[in-house]
Amino acid sequence: MAWSRYEDVPLEYGVYRGRLVRGRAIRRVPHRQFAWTPHKFKEGERIDLVADTFYGDSFMWPIIADANPEHFWWGDFEPSDVIRVPYV
Repeated sequence: MAWSRYEDVPLEYGVYRGRLVRGRAIRRVPHRQFAWTPHKFKEGERIDLVADTFYGDSFMWPIIADANPEHFWWGDFEPSDVIRVPYV
């Protein structure tokens, strides 16, 4: 299995529209204030590359994802989109 920040989250079962469904309980990150710097995406850039640039570790991309909850899918960025990169 590919690495996922949700791989250790237990499966949950529930009923949706009369059908039994299975899924993972995605953790909700509480709103809190943090210091950050803006970053403007460049052509061909990905969130893991941004994490590697700022933190020296591409696997720290979830920190950036958690700081930008308005972005659901990280593959849809256009050049010049601006995100928050927290200081760690």
